[in-house]
Parts: sequence; structure tokens; C-alpha cells
Amino acid sequence: MKSIMTLMTSVLGLLALASFSQADELSDVQGKLFPLKKEYRKFLPKIDRFNNPKWKEANMASIKASAAVGKMIDTHPDLEELRQKKAKASAAYQEARKGDNKELTAKLQREAQDASGALHREGFKLQEVKDLQAASIEARRKVEAIQYDMVAALGGEAKEVAEKLRALEIRYRELLAAKEKK
Repeated sequence: MKSIMTLMTSVLGLLALASFSQADELSDVQGKLFPLKKEYRKFLPKIDRFNNPKWKEANMASIKASAAVGKMIDTHPDLEELRQKKAKASAAYQEARKGDNKELTAKLQREAQDASGALHREGFKLQEVKDLQAASIEARRKVEAIQYDMVAALGGEAKEVAEKLRALEIRYRELLAAKEKK
């Protein structure tokens, strides 16, 4: 009986340790990712993105995908009531800005911001918006992949930074996916 309890305790301890080590790894990857991203940004002015048709096409698709998310929130029939509240709050705030009452203006500004926040919170809960948002994120990743290739083509330190960054981002996404499965 004692050995079974010892075994169970060690198994639970190992599971807890594995959970902590994964969180630690996620934290470590995150800690390496952000300074490397900063270093990577130093190379962006050296690449000619705007004369690259592949980048232009991917970037335009990314912009359109991002705009589709906002348009869905602005037009979805389930959000009509929240859009009306936002419009009323915004109109009241704009009207208050014309006056001299700063307290009222500040109060109405907060109400307008709250109404806008409520609209977007509820909008992002809709499955259609989630699908569009996932497509937007994927489109942005394609743009970044093209930029990584362009930076890597510079050679030397730029290539090294781009390759490290790409590998770290893949690992980061893997760790996040594993964390979400739990």
C-alpha cells in the first residue's frame, strides 16, 4: 500500500513538473522572441517590400481580411442593438464636446468607449467573426513569412536572425496550442 501511494505521489509530481516545465519553456521562448523581433525590425528598412509583387499581394490580402472582421462586426444582424447604443453614445459625446461641461464630456466619452467595447466584445464572440479573424491572422503570417524570406536574403546576420525568429515563432505557436489543449 505504501509503495502504491509513493508511486501515485511521484506520478502526480511528475505531471505537475511537466506542466510547470512547459509553462517555463513558453516563458523562455517568449523571453527570447521579443528581443529577437526587435533586432529583426532593424533589417526591415533594408528590404524593398513595396517593389515585391508577392509581398504586395499578400499584404493586400491581409488588409482585406482584417477589414472583413471589422465589417462583419459593423453589419452582423445580431449586433444591431449594440450598434445603436454605440451610435447614440457617440452622438451624445460629440454633442457634449461642443459645450463647456468637461465632467459631462468625460462621462459621455467613457460611455461611448464602453459601448464600442461592448459591441466588439460581443462581436468577437460570434463564430463568423472568429473564422474571419483566423483567416486574417493566417494572411498576416503569410506576409511575415515573405518578409522573413526577404530579410534572410540579405545574408549574414540578417539571415541568422530571420531563421532564429522563424524557428522560435513556430515553437511558440506549438507551446500555445499545447497549453490551449489542457
